[in-house]
Amino acid sequence: MKKKTKLTKVEQIKQMYTAGVSAKEIAQRLGLSKTNVYGYVKRLGIGRWTITKVDEHKQRKLKQMYEAGVPGNEISQKLGISRTNVYVYVKRWGLGRGTTTKIAESKQRELKQLYQAGVAVTEIAQKLGLGRNTVYVYVRRLGLNRDGASKKSSAAQ
Repeated sequence: MKKKTKLTKVEQIKQMYTAGVSAKEIAQRLGLSKTNVYGYVKRLGIGRWTITKVDEHKQRKLKQMYEAGVPGNEISQKLGISRTNVYVYVKRWGLGRGTTTKIAESKQRELKQLYQAGVAVTEIAQKLGLGRNTVYVYVRRLGLNRDGASKKSSAAQ
């Protein structure tokens, strides 16, 4: 007769996680928090970052849209794939452009005029269809001050 050995929690986590049981379910079964389960998974080196397979047509479309400057969440909605998948493919292709949206020079000029006129950043963002952080990034890139002069031009004098 074989003697059953009791598995440790770590062994149970490893067994369940590799079998595809969600971290939430493991946490409930073992009386742990999800955070603890993810900690064990990380330490065990068994994490899975699964992405949905995207057909070649959608991949080509995703790449074209991303290179054209379309934001990831918009690509996700138009192609019916998760935002995570969009960025996984972008990273895989080495296309990462950071998180700041590229804006046309005409929009940059408008942003500059509005900012130097004292318009609130939130209002500028809404008017130009940008995020507030994007506005702040461009204010910094363009070296703008509220007084009308740019930091770059005043530093040169």
